[in-house]
Amino acid sequence: MKKSTKRVAAVALSATMILSAMGGAMAANSKYQEALDAQEASGNIYTSLFTGRWDQQQVDGFTGNYSVYVPSNFEYCSPGVMLLTPDGVTATEWLDSELGQKWVSVADTNGIALVVAEPQDGKWNLNDLQSARDDEAYLYGIYGKITDKTDENESTFDLNERALYLVGYDEGATAANEMAMKWPALFAGVTAVGGDAVPSDVASALGNEISYPFAEASTEGREENNLPNKEIPVRIWQIETDSSHKSDIVYWTAANDLSSSSEEKTNDIATVVSNLDEDGNAEPEQVWYSSADSIDSVDPSVIYGQFLADVQRFVGDPGGYLEWTIQHENDGTHGFFLNEEKVDGYTRRWYTYVPQSYDGSTEYPLVVAMHGYSSAISAFTGDSRWQNVADKYGIIIVFPQAYVNHAGYGSNGIPVPVWNNYSTVLNNTESYEDPDDVGFIKYLVDDAKADYNIDATRVYATGHSNGSAMTWMLAQDAAEYFTAVAPIGFNWGSYPGYALDGGTVDYSGCEDNSYVLPVWCMTGSYDVGEADDYSANTKNGKTVSYWKAQNGTYAVPDKTSEIRDTRAEHIYTTTTYSGENDAPLVRFTQISNNCHSYMEDIAFMVWEEFFTDYTREADGTLYYKGQKVEKQDGILSDAFTDISNHWGKAAIESAVDTYGLFAGTTTTTFSPSTTMTRGMLVAVLYRMDPNAQAVSMDSLFEDVADDAYYEKAVNWAKENNIVAGVSETQFAPSDPVTRQQIAAILYRYATYKGYDVSASTSLDKFTDGDQTSEYARTAMQWAAGSNLFIGKNDNVLDPKGNATRAEVATILVKFCQDIAK
Repeated sequence: MKKSTKRVAAVALSATMILSAMGGAMAANSKYQEALDAQEASGNIYTSLFTGRWDQQQVDGFTGNYSVYVPSNFEYCSPGVMLLTPDGVTATEWLDSELGQKWVSVADTNGIALVVAEPQDGKWNLNDLQSARDDEAYLYGIYGKITDKTDENESTFDLNERALYLVGYDEGATAANEMAMKWPALFAGVTAVGGDAVPSDVASALGNEISYPFAEASTEGREENNLPNKEIPVRIWQIETDSSHKSDIVYWTAANDLSSSSEEKTNDIATVVSNLDEDGNAEPEQVWYSSADSIDSVDPSVIYGQFLADVQRFVGDPGGYLEWTIQHENDGTHGFFLNEEKVDGYTRRWYTYVPQSYDGSTEYPLVVAMHGYSSAISAFTGDSRWQNVADKYGIIIVFPQAYVNHAGYGSNGIPVPVWNNYSTVLNNTESYEDPDDVGFIKYLVDDAKADYNIDATRVYATGHSNGSAMTWMLAQDAAEYFTAVAPIGFNWGSYPGYALDGGTVDYSGCEDNSYVLPVWCMTGSYDVGEADDYSANTKNGKTVSYWKAQNGTYAVPDKTSEIRDTRAEHIYTTTTYSGENDAPLVRFTQISNNCHSYMEDIAFMVWEEFFTDYTREADGTLYYKGQKVEKQDGILSDAFTDISNHWGKAAIESAVDTYGLFAGTTTTTFSPSTTMTRGMLVAVLYRMDPNAQAVSMDSLFEDVADDAYYEKAVNWAKENNIVAGVSETQFAPSDPVTRQQIAAILYRYATYKGYDVSASTSLDKFTDGDQTSEYARTAMQWAAGSNLFIGKNDNVLDPKGNATRAEVATILVKFCQDIAK
């Protein structure tokens, strides 16, 4: 069994010194490449190019300086500590002091970055006076500078934003408390040493202010969540020297949802208040408090090593969530094994996770899980927690590390770990072959098969963001290696069919991929780019369209919703396109109230509801739950025996096979003459809109059962004012839908979608137009003016007559072609 490969670092000139020797011109891509080559040659490719100390750093629009210290052993995506000085002490002076140098020693030992901030004109604005600097805005400005990953900022570095900590001394301690109250979602832990309690009016104002719930990833979702700062937990250690902080402790006790029933115990350095999980273990939302004779008596190594480093904050839930830091350890047989070796001339790194249940006697599935842009394997194990899935179900997990390159996410972007795929322009290469990341992942699969007893029929790939793009590339260019894939948080999936500028899709350059490869992609409502918009003209929508054709799915989707609420409630709305034997071959999921993230719930969903059901034999044949799955032509209507001589045959075929609006009433019948019901119509509209998501998971009407196929559709339509009930409590889903009801519902749907509803014609040209009810008159005028309704024989509109499934199919095909085009 493969053991951890120990890395031996060669003594070499630091990359910062190399860049300096080259004149400090860091924007030139070729000079980055020289520095990267030097890092590779010295065996330090994963150590940051940007190390050293920078003083007199400033934030535009603010008075005051800050200093940055990045040790020579700082690796990409590593933790950082923001330190706030006492009054009367500059950042430079403090970093040079005995205490500051102790923190430098902590940074050197642990490979973490330090950012030291000073007060304006020697005094922190602890009363939040309008006449003085807005300290919280200033410190947030520093946060923006240290996380922008561009070389426009000379002190830039690749911070692991999950592990940003805040420490303040004396007046800086009070300022640290206030900053944490203002921006709680940014920090995984806070230590306040000395100082005074936050003034009560300031604490109240900051705590009651509505938060930016996804502050690490996005400024969106503030109004929608309406989440006060005071309800976001922050792990805090209050160290008193000569003053009381009872009010601060009370504040943070409430923020961390602690109470008199919480466990309170004393360790060697503090009293710790925490809640216990169901197994009796302490949860990370804690309040520590202790006393000290002086500031200098509290050693920084204790603050960092025994308090801060234990917890990280992850994104995905409103306010983020705290989790214990993953310890990447092994017992010689099980756990995390760090591997590092040359692959195709490049130093490559990866973790292999082996669950406790593995003894080599049984074949285990393999999952390759890839991190995102500028991230690292040590971070992604915390994001995705795939190792927890492995422990529960018996899986080997490989976490590959992306190589360090100068990525084209902006001309000034610094070199960071980034996967070399068609979503990323690497500024130091003219091809996607150097480094060959497809080849690297294939090597890892082969390597795992050689070292472990892997079930070769069950090999899967997943990734987040840039790692999602890498997953899509593997799906296109290495499909023979994988049974199914799950790209999360980024969709450009028909490589290299999409031009980076969003231009016309050209599939001519795609690999000739003959494999049926199940895909499941997910994005959140506050995700990057197009987020959870899967409209046909978006890259999300085009990705789904491409893979539907690639896998030969039927056009009619199945739409489901479920709540996953491990910590915060998210609604997962999943649209599934199936193939032979009802195999879910293409899925996309829209996650409500979620940002750019890969949460543990996602990993469990992907395994339990997708990966585990698929196997692929050596000849490439795919099986779903033991049944063979071959590519189909995607034509569902051929099976209908009751439409061959029907007047609506062409419209029915389009409605079913092109637009995916209708399923059959059975596998062999469409029932064209059956009267359309209200429940049927709303279900069709729910399918028509790829972005339709119900908010309520419980039925909004007494006569709509929770398990009815149209239940979520009715909820969605009611929530968006597309339909109303026949009363406050009744929807009458089984009642026939009249022609004027269809017009009214389609008119509201078109308005909801933002389509043009200006067309109109007089109903007087119909012999019975005056029989249209007043509520439906405008809608019927629009429907007639749009030629959705052309009348029956002898200019009869029949507004109160029922409509058959064939008639509604004809109307909706016209709607798709002329209104929703």
